[in-house]
Amino acid sequence: MDATDPIAASERVHRRTGPTFYLATRFFPRRIRHATYALYGFFRVADEVVDDPGDATPAEQRAELDRIRRAVLGPDEPDDPVLAAFWRIRREFDVPTAEVETFLDAMTRDAGAVRCETQAALDAYMRGSAVAVGNMMLAVLGARDPAAAAPHAAALAEAFQLTNFVRDVREDVLERDRVYLPAETLRKHGASVEQVVRLEPGPGVSDAVREL
Repeated sequence: MDATDPIAASERVHRRTGPTFYLATRFFPRRIRHATYALYGFFRVADEVVDDPGDATPAEQRAELDRIRRAVLGPDEPDDPVLAAFWRIRREFDVPTAEVETFLDAMTRDAGAVRCETQAALDAYMRGSAVAVGNMMLAVLGARDPAAAAPHAAALAEAFQLTNFVRDVREDVLERDRVYLPAETLRKHGASVEQVVRLEPGPGVSDAVREL
């Protein structure tokens, strides 16, 4: 693959930042494999705006996400090779614009501190951060019956996302001031968001995590 090609740029991002998924992706046929590189590269670029912002303020993070939104949804191919790869794949596979918008809205929500009061709020966030990703992947995979496949893709995407939340509680608090565990679920088990922020484990937090 030409090292200057947008797909090659996305593949390098995929190989560097998601090695396990990268290896699994190599079992796809070439057309789907290359499209997956493009999707993953786009997701990673947007995610890193808020997960690894450096000195950027929340307002600057949101502005960068707006720039990415305009680039991938605009009429002209972006200059950035990773965004260009997604721009091309979105057109080739008819990836729904609404799913791209929903995903970027969720990334924008992550600019700054995050708290979820209810399970419904968490579900709404995951609609963008996880289910939208699954729906875009369905477009690339070419499901024979997308309507039948979509609920299963959504359930799997939410399971992946919830697993990440449970795994990364400490990291999310310390590095990003985020608590994704819903406050109502914590209260139900006699725990609190403040307890999670203080990194004070206990039976209530464990029970809330187990419920999720």
